Amino acid sequence: MKEVVSVAPFVASTKDEIIAEAKSKLLLDEDPENYFRSDSSTAQLFYRGTTYSIDLPTGNILIESTPPRRVLFEMNQMHLNASKGIWTYIADAFAIALILMGFTGLFMLQWGNGLAGRGKWFVGIGALIPLGYWMFYQFMR
Repeated sequence: MKEVVSVAPFVASTKDEIIAEAKSKLLLDEDPENYFRSDSSTAQLFYRGTTYSIDLPTGNILIESTPPRRVLFEMNQMHLNASKGIWTYIADAFAIALILMGFTGLFMLQWGNGLAGRGKWFVGIGALIPLGYWMFYQFMR
């Protein structure tokens, strides 16, 4: 979501002065997480989920906010294991189950279709992909 707000031109020149003036003009309570100044007339203040791009001489401020997307936000939280707790044990149990399933799958088929037959070629090809990836990056350094 984008919104443009116009305030009086900024008179501040240093980082701390610009942040203080922006906080007072935009009625913000907390300090920004980060600050960036691409040139002498532009400053950006980064807050969680919101970016304020300030054109200092004109006082025009572009406010860009990104609300968290449902489902994707929750999936990302699970992927990053941000909640910790019981989810860590569930993820570990699932990983162990996948390893066991992959390992036992090597021995499920018999004779010509199993590991003694054409299965050895599939396992070999599957091993060559990560090995090739590793060798490529070892020699490209």
